[in-house]
Amino acid sequence: MPSLADTLVEILDDFRIPLPTATVRIVASARRGSAVTAESLGRLAGAQREEFRRSRRPPRLCDVLDEHARAVRPRVWARGEWRLARRLATPDALPGWQAGLAWGLCREMQGAGTAPPKALGGVALEAVARVLGPVAGYLPGDPQEWERFGQQIATRLPGPGLAAHTVEQERVERRLRDHQPPLPAESLYFGLPNDFRLGPDERDPQLLRLPQGDERGEPFYEVLRRRVRHEADFRSLVAYLQGYSYLMDELERGPTAEEFASHWRFSFESVRADEALFARAFPEERTPERLLRLLEHGLPRGGMAWLLDVHVVDLSSARPHWVTPAPGQRWRAPDGREVSIIEADEHQVTGGLHDAASGTTAVWVGEPRELDGWTLVLPEWAWRVSFDLSSATPNLLEHLACRDVVVDRLARPGDPRPGHRHLPAATVVGHVIATGEQEARDKILQALEGQPGVYPGSLRVEQLGRPDDVD
Repeated sequence: MPSLADTLVEILDDFRIPLPTATVRIVASARRGSAVTAESLGRLAGAQREEFRRSRRPPRLCDVLDEHARAVRPRVWARGEWRLARRLATPDALPGWQAGLAWGLCREMQGAGTAPPKALGGVALEAVARVLGPVAGYLPGDPQEWERFGQQIATRLPGPGLAAHTVEQERVERRLRDHQPPLPAESLYFGLPNDFRLGPDERDPQLLRLPQGDERGEPFYEVLRRRVRHEADFRSLVAYLQGYSYLMDELERGPTAEEFASHWRFSFESVRADEALFARAFPEERTPERLLRLLEHGLPRGGMAWLLDVHVVDLSSARPHWVTPAPGQRWRAPDGREVSIIEADEHQVTGGLHDAASGTTAVWVGEPRELDGWTLVLPEWAWRVSFDLSSATPNLLEHLACRDVVVDRLARPGDPRPGHRHLPAATVVGHVIATGEQEARDKILQALEGQPGVYPGSLRVEQLGRPDDVD
């Protein structure tokens, strides 16, 4: 039997993403045919660190780090040979890891046969449900069901692939690699001590400043509302900043996560969640300290005022584009990726992200400002399309993506349609760019040519909308 380290290396190489200890333990137990305990994984982690100290060579296994170069707890495993960026748990990487976990577990269940371990089935179903929702509310009874789940999840995988890294991961990697003084090599594999604080990165953009000259700016609380999408997140972030500001006054510096949790008697996990919320709202800031100092400097002299009322200028809200993102448009990134927009408002854009280099398509959700630097290439009409399948061929989604049909959802219908005795195997919902309804229908029919299993007459086409006219 291979060693436990060999088994974990094999699992990580198959999944191609970092994996939490709970998942690693269950998958390793299923593959080895015997229980792998948390204690044995803990001993393995310690042995990897000791081996690195002895040989000074990259370890086979290491920890995933957060943006402060601290090891994520509970432990998340990664391969030591992976690029540092792939081993960083930044907010924009987590959705891709979640989809990759569900996709990998579906493949595990397909390979486990008709009698898979109960624990493996449970963790796989839970991971699939996080991605697909209630459609995964029951435990499939055969490998083909897991294969169908895997096909649906494949549309949610990151466009560049699971082995790629995100923009935020690359930014944090640059900061850690170039930190002065240099960080110990061991810390880039196993994390910094909790009491170590990274120095500021002066090259990071600072997008919030006080008004200058005749600028009026806007209250800071308006910036908060714009940068978070939900009222509950707004309230949580306000409470976090208030607590952080109080401790800054007490300590005359920014508090660590441990100090924050201890003083306010919060759980360490809840403080980490608040830090992650702040990082999503202000990705250009390392901690709230600079922002709070800025707001204090902007308080009016000789009177009482609330920090959130201070007027600031948010440079991230300035949009250089000459047209606002709208349904039906297609935007191209400098690296060649394209987003076909399905829905858009002032806070959020939803579309299909197509990467021609890898031939993959995935759902993309972001803020309008994330399209800064992209080019508008197709301001035409967008049409939502849907059709039923009597059988789902394994390469259908890739086949459609190569013909510019963006699949948004592959759903299992719950009941036969009125007047039909059969139950379709699946319903495909997506969108296509076309100047008219007939052209949209023709594009779908051409894309489906040679693909069996589409019910005659089931093709439905509905206009999504048209962007504002541009000069």
